[in-house]
Amino acid sequence: MRCFIRYADGHGDYERMPSIKYAIGEYRAAMEELARYGQPIEASIHIAKDRDSIDEYPDLVLSPGPRGGVKIEST
Repeated sequence: MRCFIRYADGHGDYERMPSIKYAIGEYRAAMEELARYGQPIEASIHIAKDRDSIDEYPDLVLSPGPRGGVKIEST
């Protein structure tokens, strides 16, 4: 299922991803890299066919979990 990920740091735009699983993997890599410097990051996933059909509210919110994993919340 195609989706778009957007990081909550206020920088960048929606990035198209081939699947939700792939988007979570990309988030995990960015999260682990920034965790080395003590910088937590959150992201949102929007399920959409194309950029024009992205809804204002995300379908999933990603954040660092309490034990180092990825916490996924459905909205």
